[in-house]
Amino acid sequence: MKEQPLVSVVMPSYNHAEYVGKAIESVLNQTYTNFEFIIADDGSTDNSAEIIKNYHDPRIKVKIFEKNTGFGANEYVYKHATGQFISAICSDDLWKEDFLEKNVDFLLEHEEYGCTFCKPLIIDGQGKVLQEHSFYSIFDSENMPRERWFQHLYLNGNCICAPSMCIRKELYDRLGHMKFQYRQLQDYEY
Repeated sequence: MKEQPLVSVVMPSYNHAEYVGKAIESVLNQTYTNFEFIIADDGSTDNSAEIIKNYHDPRIKVKIFEKNTGFGANEYVYKHATGQFISAICSDDLWKEDFLEKNVDFLLEHEEYGCTFCKPLIIDGQGKVLQEHSFYSIFDSENMPRERWFQHLYLNGNCICAPSMCIRKELYDRLGHMKFQYRQLQDYEY
């Protein structure tokens, strides 16, 4: 059986004690299993770091920052990614169990593509899918050719949900690292 390519799942965290455990579990429960899971807590003042440290899986690598750095956790997780693909999850998000499998399978079958992304489902604090939410209008774009995606991004703004992406690491390395000082907009600039 051919070995699956390694995926680097990266998760920066800050003050998401209420959600971070479920986010971690959604990654650990993936049907695609050949991944490293790099988690960095950026000096949370709640008990996020303790929750993160309670997960013992050989795929998990943890960095706990003593103080909040603003964007050091983001930089850390990407800098330490070693996989063929990188996929980010926010510490208050959840993935369906076949998320990595679908993204990696597509990228393996279509070498001409540098990344994948999908529409998100918006959930409340209890994990219930919200049928109507203002965020849906942001991501309400049908799939289209690359040129039209670029045009849409430039004319209409960011419509790609960063935690739904899986990118080839060689592309990430070639483009250079994101500018995390942009805080919430590093993915749009990237």
